[in-house]
Amino acid sequence: MTRIPLHNANNMPLQAPLIPDPFVPYECPGNRSLNAICQGDPAILGHYLENTPFTLAGDRFLVYVSDFTNCRKAPFMDAGIVIPVRFGDREGGYFLFEYEDNDAAIAAGRDLWGYPKKFGTIELTERAGGAMASVVRHGVPLITIDCTFDGTQAEPLKTTPHLNIHIQPAPDGKILNKRVIARDTSSDFQMTSCRWGSAAVSLGALATDPLSPLGPVQVLAANYVIGDFFATEQNGWGKTIADLVTNGIPVEGA
Repeated sequence: MTRIPLHNANNMPLQAPLIPDPFVPYECPGNRSLNAICQGDPAILGHYLENTPFTLAGDRFLVYVSDFTNCRKAPFMDAGIVIPVRFGDREGGYFLFEYEDNDAAIAAGRDLWGYPKKFGTIELTERAGGAMASVVRHGVPLITIDCTFDGTQAEPLKTTPHLNIHIQPAPDGKILNKRVIARDTSSDFQMTSCRWGSAAVSLGALATDPLSPLGPVQVLAANYVIGDFFATEQNGWGKTIADLVTNGIPVEGA
């Protein structure tokens, strides 16, 4: 009889956990990201934030695709849209939409830290003089970025720390826990190259993924960044900074 190995894991299923435990620390050498800095309509951006505790911090937003396939714990592609926001005296980035192609990475980001991850088919390709990226979900193109490395630059966006809304549903359909989590691994990233350029971005939509109201997208500039990503014990975990169930009271010491 073959003995089934059992785990004392922090996630389901107990016999074969989906999320590697512990998930942190992890790293991704040679991480590649194509980042488009876009300018939007503040009224539309603000509308997306109406059911959050955040306020808009400017009229720009980030559309990105990132390659984490060199991550040994859970190789994945990642993409999304990030809006700079304020929460009290903090400024950071709120992930409006996010997509990945590995269920372990999706579950880890959603369950641990509140990233709004969904499954998508994601590609990032470097070509002569530029880079292209795309996200497709249920057969519908949601994000495309086409960048030419011509040196066009724009002021970088402040998108860290990530300010996420972490919601844990209760078994009876109510909300068990709802909190704001801050997470910032940016200080541990070791960049090896960055190329700037002009870019075109197009956004699609599904009934469950309304990205297109952000368009037509005005792209100020884009960059293609390569470096070594680290989620360390010090910075890789998230921190609860407010409990929204108890009227958004900040957590002492956070």
